[in-house]
Amino acid sequence: MQASSLQIADRAGLLTKGPGIRAMSLKCIFCKKPVFGGNGMTVPKQGPAHLVCFQADQALRRTFQHLDISALNDEELRELKELVLAEENFRSRDEQSRSSDIELF
Repeated sequence: MQASSLQIADRAGLLTKGPGIRAMSLKCIFCKKPVFGGNGMTVPKQGPAHLVCFQADQALRRTFQHLDISALNDEELRELKELVLAEENFRSRDEQSRSSDIELF
């Protein structure tokens, strides 16, 4: 018989009872519905979440490698764009020089 998430949390001492002590919340930080079983995950420094809710939040946030692009002001966004273009130019120039160089011994 498989134990539920609440039973596992209770055995681990995460659910406590008594005056002034709250039970650990097992609700999704995005949709506020209970998180049970294999469709759940823990978002670091935030709490439990459904995998689908987490993925939807990440897609809507416009983040890349933990960089929240929507949080950048206009000047920072322009600087980021210039850095990306410079890196693309450097890589394409490097690839062209490798394919066109002839090595002489």
